[in-house]
Amino acid sequence: MIRVAVNGALGRMGRLVAERIQEEEDLELVAAFDVLEGEVCGVRVSNPSEAKDVLYTSAVDVIVDFSVPEASRKMTKIASEKRIAMVIGTTGFSEEDLREIKRCSENIPIVLSPNFALGVNVFWHLIEELEKYLESWDKAVLEIHHKHKKDAPSGTAKKILEIAGISEAHSLRIGDIVGDHIVIYAGEGERIEIVHRAQSRMAFVSGALKALRWIVAKPPGLYDMRDVLGL
Repeated sequence: MIRVAVNGALGRMGRLVAERIQEEEDLELVAAFDVLEGEVCGVRVSNPSEAKDVLYTSAVDVIVDFSVPEASRKMTKIASEKRIAMVIGTTGFSEEDLREIKRCSENIPIVLSPNFALGVNVFWHLIEELEKYLESWDKAVLEIHHKHKKDAPSGTAKKILEIAGISEAHSLRIGDIVGDHIVIYAGEGERIEIVHRAQSRMAFVSGALKALRWIVAKPPGLYDMRDVLGL
């Protein structure tokens, strides 16, 4: 049985992850954290300020974190001290945040990814392949998310920009769109468009569960979903 804690447990993703954990025979939700008060799947949600005490008195194998950068950074430090593996899906990290997570990964195994969907990770892989042949073509990235998403461009789009060597993405925040990413390669008289549309957040949840099962047996280090999927 893998014992799991969820940070950001009352958020959109955190709640879905917690609910899915309760449905799995090999997983157990043993702790939950959020700045809001409440309960998820019969587990009391503790304030993140209590995390150190809770995690030092509870047996936890892995923490799944879909929160905000500051909360995620603090939770990662606690996990590093307690030697608890982490799966981090939080986006919007600063460069200093990422350096701190890297430092913590010297003590614990961490899967850090801006997107846990299987299709998105294959999507990134396809862009890498296109870059081998079409690096000189004109390129553009459009990403669309729901109006409540705080960071723009999205973490997924930032990864695309990094792979394709593009300086900026066109970002829209409208309605309740889960996440659309469109990459356009335009040459002389032709173009290629690659599109990924997330129709449900369950695509991210399934990937997060795959990652947490994978990471508990790994040595300290900083991993991503490509490591989990063997891409």
